[in-house]
Amino acid sequence: MRPLVIIGAGGFGAETAALVEDINRDSPTWSLSGFLDDDSSCHGSRILGYPVLGSTDWLTDRPDHSYVVAIGDPHVRQDVCLRTSAATQNRAATLVHPGASIHESSTIAPGSIVCRGAVLTVRVRAQEHLIVNLNCTIGHDAILGRFTTLHPAVNISGASRTGDCVEVGTGAVLLPGVSVGSGSIIGAGAVVTRCIPPESLAKGVPAKVARELSKPVAEEHA
Repeated sequence: MRPLVIIGAGGFGAETAALVEDINRDSPTWSLSGFLDDDSSCHGSRILGYPVLGSTDWLTDRPDHSYVVAIGDPHVRQDVCLRTSAATQNRAATLVHPGASIHESSTIAPGSIVCRGAVLTVRVRAQEHLIVNLNCTIGHDAILGRFTTLHPAVNISGASRTGDCVEVGTGAVLLPGVSVGSGSIIGAGAVVTRCIPPESLAKGVPAKVARELSKPVAEEHA
């Protein structure tokens, strides 16, 4: 089995450890060494029996380990991923729960986490370091940008797309063909009926832009 660490010792990190256990029950794949977190106050603790080993620097001398970043905030996840990939030789793992349904015509890029009950239908393109949480559905020909986070029970309709670092709240819906610009947040329960510009907070039914956001999205990287 391949050695793995989870970066992020919070609640979603614990859920990701449980996801790894489910993968291994279905088909032994990963040897989970533990968690990494740059918050030193949690070093030495245990989560679901797995140790918090230290900060992300722990990976530097362990090129045999793969990693996945289990941090819901897209901008924080992006920052951690960029720092980790620049400083280490480690590979980003791709974790797909055995209870997810993904058609063979769809692709999931490295670093992504796809949780139980998720459905990706045909010709979906999921880019790097995506989080698809519990019971999300993603329709035909959708494109999900890097570092996008879909919280539980999000419904992405066919031919919709998100830019990079988009966060879609629990139970939100994107109607067919709409796009959400990079760096935007869609509020929980919102119904997106028209395209949302970059770096915007949109909420409501139908979703309307409530305000602009100030967080920049990093430039394209190799």
